[in-house]
Amino acid sequence: MEINEALTLDKYLDHVATDLDNQYFPLSVVSPSELAGMSKEDERKCRLYGATLIQQLGILLRLPQDTISVGCSIFHRFYYKKTFMKCDCSIAACAALFIATKVEEQPRKLRDVVITFDYVKKILSGHERPIPVMLYGSSSFTSLNKDAVSAEKYMMKVLGFSLKIDTAYKYLCEYIRILQGTGRLRQKAWNYINDAYKTVAVVCFPPNAVAVTAIYIAASNLNYGLPDCEWYKVFGVHDIRIIKVIGSEILQLYEADIPDHIFAKRVASQ
Repeated sequence: MEINEALTLDKYLDHVATDLDNQYFPLSVVSPSELAGMSKEDERKCRLYGATLIQQLGILLRLPQDTISVGCSIFHRFYYKKTFMKCDCSIAACAALFIATKVEEQPRKLRDVVITFDYVKKILSGHERPIPVMLYGSSSFTSLNKDAVSAEKYMMKVLGFSLKIDTAYKYLCEYIRILQGTGRLRQKAWNYINDAYKTVAVVCFPPNAVAVTAIYIAASNLNYGLPDCEWYKVFGVHDIRIIKVIGSEILQLYEADIPDHIFAKRVASQ
């Protein structure tokens, strides 16, 4: 099956009301990073690194999961427009989450975002403990703060300011309720959605399809009995192959390692 055939947007019209303005990218599309010579595997690892950074940063900033996921979506969308070879994925991750705090009306001070970002980045790089906290007003803070502001402006320009993004979590909660699923199934599926936001699946398929896939994988993992019918069609997923494609993207994560070094340059205001 062609990946493009897996997603026909009109099949989801009655299930995706607020996300239709956003473009979905076919998994078969050649990304700017691939065109620049980066392998699919290296790009996947860079996306994993950036999304992991966003999720850890969001947790320390005590942001809601929806806000964190919007940040991940912005990050992934940006790298369907620009290449990892020229745009530093770590500062882009920081900027993406900061943008998400504005979009989702969960404001955080930029200085807090920058200082926490530096701390998380040190953790992910394996920095020797105790990890020093960047001092507000220091030269390193001033430089990083400037980079974050530049990256934010550049990303918003590239993405065209169309940043209202629907996430999969509300669909999950509603679907679990309809299926009369247990709390354990809900939590397991929730975790799979968290993982989905580390992949391009969330910008290649609408959120209801991601939620259905998370339930499907979670039920399989827990040996949980779902209805003995094509239940996913009730939630707008009309082809089991869509679930398999999204599930494959998620499960690939468990085979990936975050690279020790991300070989990219700073986001420039071009």
